[in-house]
Amino acid sequence: STSSPAAGSAPSMAAARPWTEQFSDDLGRIFSKDNDQLTPALFIGAMLCALLYAYWNTLIGVSGFWSDDQYSWGWIVPVFSIVVLWLWRKPIGEVANWERWLGAGVVCAALGLRTVFAHYYMNTPGMATFPIAILGIFLMVGGLHTVRWSVMPILFLYFMFPLPMKAEEKVLKELNTVAVK
Repeated sequence: STSSPAAGSAPSMAAARPWTEQFSDDLGRIFSKDNDQLTPALFIGAMLCALLYAYWNTLIGVSGFWSDDQYSWGWIVPVFSIVVLWLWRKPIGEVANWERWLGAGVVCAALGLRTVFAHYYMNTPGMATFPIAILGIFLMVGGLHTVRWSVMPILFLYFMFPLPMKAEEKVLKELNTVAVK
């Protein structure tokens, strides 16, 4: 038996849907009343907003580096991480209490370290605590299962921060000697 061309083209038509329609359908599913993923998504969003507020001065300082040609790609790193998190997301299921407490501990440790680094004017290590705190939020909300799919896009955020001065000097000196040869 042969299949008609219309029957064979139906799956390709679904795959050819514009990304805006797929994104709109995803948002519709997330914010529907029947969705058990709405509460974790809202909690992650609220915690990320609080974290952005806590790190605002650091992020403003980092964005100043992004106007430099050497770090101009820094603007795309958070956007890329958000897109990859969205594409790799998995449903959040039941989470053991010890995983939630572990996540809260990671967030508190990251914020505590940031406070210590800020007290001693150590900007670079203070910046490094931001992705760790985000990872702690995902651990607190979704447990280790959520960390498995979110760890790489979150750790990718380290690329938005400038290198420490000593490392930058060493790397640039090596690159300049290679470029001259």
